[in-house]
Amino acid sequence: MRQEDSQTTNQDDQSIDLDGSISIAEVSAEDIDEAALGVRGIPLDKIERGKKLIVDLYLPRYSRKDGKIVVHRILKAGKPLRAGEFNFLRNYGFDVVYVPIGQMPQFLDEEARKTRKALNNPLATTDAKAEMLRDNATMVVEQAMTDPRLGDNIQIGRELVTAVTDFIDDTPDAIQSLVDILTIDYSLLSHSVNVCLIIVALGYFLGLTKDQITSIGLGGLFHDVGKRNLPEAILKKPSRLEEDEWALMRNHPTEGFQMLRESGRLPAESLKMVYQHHENIDGTGYPRGLTGEQIATQSQLIRIIDAYDAITSERVYKSASTPSEAIRIISHEMYGQFNELLLQSFVKFLGRIGGKKPMKLRPRRHP
Repeated sequence: MRQEDSQTTNQDDQSIDLDGSISIAEVSAEDIDEAALGVRGIPLDKIERGKKLIVDLYLPRYSRKDGKIVVHRILKAGKPLRAGEFNFLRNYGFDVVYVPIGQMPQFLDEEARKTRKALNNPLATTDAKAEMLRDNATMVVEQAMTDPRLGDNIQIGRELVTAVTDFIDDTPDAIQSLVDILTIDYSLLSHSVNVCLIIVALGYFLGLTKDQITSIGLGGLFHDVGKRNLPEAILKKPSRLEEDEWALMRNHPTEGFQMLRESGRLPAESLKMVYQHHENIDGTGYPRGLTGEQIATQSQLIRIIDAYDAITSERVYKSASTPSEAIRIISHEMYGQFNELLLQSFVKFLGRIGGKKPMKLRPRRHP
């Protein structure tokens, strides 16, 4: 909630530009419509102190004049956020700052560079590297969900998936660390990231080439991008969807496929995953009700992982199931919807990552 602060800003203590007509008040994240304001929130900790910014920084504030929440630029690109200014923001409760949506590709590029550097740092722990990859993946998916200019986001996504595959290839216990940091609280973003990380790790387990792993990783990362225009009321509805709501939901694979195809930057294999990730072997899926071999193998694979992650996540209408319970539901209550051989491979994969010994999986090098 907003908490008005009567203290006058002391320009001797900090040099960031705080408009006097806008109250120094913390605005709850729930009050902020990022899309309407044209910004994206990023953790304050992501901003390196003392280094010149490559993006503008904004804060959401309450305008006394307009009686509504606005965003106000506090620092221009090219200026550094100094330690004193960082502490000033933190002391006032601003743990998140905002970047114009149009500048997010530059920010994500910089985050990718920093991630690459961290992955090559022998002093960084495997868990810290895995968490950085997960955080970057979340920002990439969020950008894709809010910015229709998907071309740049796809390239950033490709670099991210490549970083994940290199991380697994170079680090003995990488897969275990990636699986350990999967998010259990379901959201559109966390689900997309979980599916991406699981399918990349599974690709290694199945002995796929790095190109194949990159393609399925991209398909996993962007498979639900077609939900970007669905109302929150539908996405988070705790009860059964009405027929008109279900019709909108069933259309998200087609929406995502069309948006990503127009960008011209996603591999055909990845596009099929986006379009077919809700198709079932027995023809009961959507959007086309395809059966058997009409569904691409990589789409059959993501169908299993998509269901598994949804079942093992906390939802507004159910608690998370255990991995073993999820497999029981998939194998029995959803019998006939999945490729049995791929499901068996997935179960073996789960058995491996459930053990105490770290995995060392490298893709077979096919000619």
